[in-house]
Amino acid sequence: MKKTLALFLAVMMLVLVTGAIAETTSDVVNVATVENGTVVPFTDYNFQVTLPSDWNVLEVSEEQAATGIIYSCANPESTRSFTIAYNEFEQATDIDAVAAELASEYQNVKQLRINDIPFITYDITESDVTGLVTLGAAGTGMYQFVFYPASDAEYGPLALQIAASITSIQ
Repeated sequence: MKKTLALFLAVMMLVLVTGAIAETTSDVVNVATVENGTVVPFTDYNFQVTLPSDWNVLEVSEEQAATGIIYSCANPESTRSFTIAYNEFEQATDIDAVAAELASEYQNVKQLRINDIPFITYDITESDVTGLVTLGAAGTGMYQFVFYPASDAEYGPLALQIAASITSIQ
């Protein structure tokens, strides 16, 4: 699992991008909804997210899809982006093991809960990205939500709103 996770994260750093979030599990933060947002369902993956309606959906290349990327979008100026990836593991794991693995490679690794879903947030400073990771119910698949650029202070509140909009669907 360690090699798979490391490879996946390395490819994500090179292929795409990310933005700004991070709170501890004990803090409760009230977050406004995405203004003029559109709910984007991912029924095959049992979740949905609200994104700005004026953002452009980007084509996922075959190379990107091979790394697990299932969705990518950017603001109209193409200065901010949001990407979603999903990868399966050969063996089930738990959120603590993923957090430990991320902490050995990246900065500001923290566990938190969003809408009763356990997540891990991390920063990859040299790539200017912030990511959120959660596991599928069986622990055999990992969802990654990536925000770029992390250094864009004005993107931070919107990235937080997008993250707060991630919910499970049945």
